[in-house]
Amino acid sequence: MEIKVNNLSSTYANQNIFKNICTKFEDHTINFIIGLNRHLFLKILSGDYLEYSGNIAMDNLQIDKESSSETLYKWKKNVGYVSMINTNITVKKLILSNLDKYGYNKDHDKHLNDALKMVHLDKCYLDNYLEELSSGEKKLALMASVLAYNPKIILIDENMLSLDFGHKTNLIKIIRILKNRFHKTIIILSNDTNLIHKLADFIYVIEKNDTIQKFDKYALFTDEKKVKKYHLEVPKVINFSNLVLKNKNVKLGFRDDINDLLKDIYRYAKKW
Repeated sequence: MEIKVNNLSSTYANQNIFKNICTKFEDHTINFIIGLNRHLFLKILSGDYLEYSGNIAMDNLQIDKESSSETLYKWKKNVGYVSMINTNITVKKLILSNLDKYGYNKDHDKHLNDALKMVHLDKCYLDNYLEELSSGEKKLALMASVLAYNPKIILIDENMLSLDFGHKTNLIKIIRILKNRFHKTIIILSNDTNLIHKLADFIYVIEKNDTIQKFDKYALFTDEKKVKKYHLEVPKVINFSNLVLKNKNVKLGFRDDINDLLKDIYRYAKKW
């Protein structure tokens, strides 16, 4: 499902933050937002912050500052917001609270098990309190609590991405499955260009002049002027391809994954 932002203007702490922003997140894509005031922008998309003019729409549903509680309920049922929360309840109670909130009153056991399976957590975690879990396990449990009610659009705050290598690898797999198997539209906040390079279909940059620029990731990361303008670190895979071209005069092309790049290296090995 795609989501459209129409003439969005907003203030925060008596400052003009956004002015007449129009943009669109396409259906069945993974999108990253970087730049200024991205946290506020994600809260607006989630329906948690309504101090703005203009509206946000998906299909026949739209929200603005005049939206009724019923409209906001429908919006939040379709737009899942994954972020850290300061509460210490069991994983089971966390997931059940969202299931009950969004009308899943039957087959609780199935929804519980399916949600945990999606994030590769065993059902033995259900009786654990959140604060008993490791940081990575807690974030996966929070992800499960949103996936349980099956939103069409998933928003992921960058505080969810501070993970060790194993849990981050797991999260990357989960995000890819959500897009490719379950056809979700996913919007993520992050400045981790290596993660962005692995996953993104599109990158949205919020600029100082309150505009949002949309880029294909390769068009952005291979453009030296844009990389400098937005103070970005070139992803390691792209940087390696650039070095090979410069030092060996071999054009490997640009790949999302290091394993695909290794195949290209093997293909050209005899030439070296």
